[in-house]
Amino acid sequence: MLKRPAMPYHRNPAVYAAELDGEVCLFDPVTAAYFNLNSTGSTIWNLLETPLTYDEILGVLLATYPVEDQMCRDQCLDFFTQALELGLLQLAP
Repeated sequence: MLKRPAMPYHRNPAVYAAELDGEVCLFDPVTAAYFNLNSTGSTIWNLLETPLTYDEILGVLLATYPVEDQMCRDQCLDFFTQALELGLLQLAP
């Protein structure tokens, strides 16, 4: 699992995004892969309009959703791990 970095995350500028029925759909032209984000993933994607750290995003999610702290942390790390591996997100230098 990804160790929580202190650097801000940002969207990969090569990935195209569109909102459909309140959820974000992504297209990576490099791999020709489509991804549909659930409401939480869509919230994270929209928050990353400007680079934010894990802690900043986590704070917004905990204030927005009625979820246990540890569950939110675990699922957030899973999301970021997968999004980084797939090249959808990047860490700002």
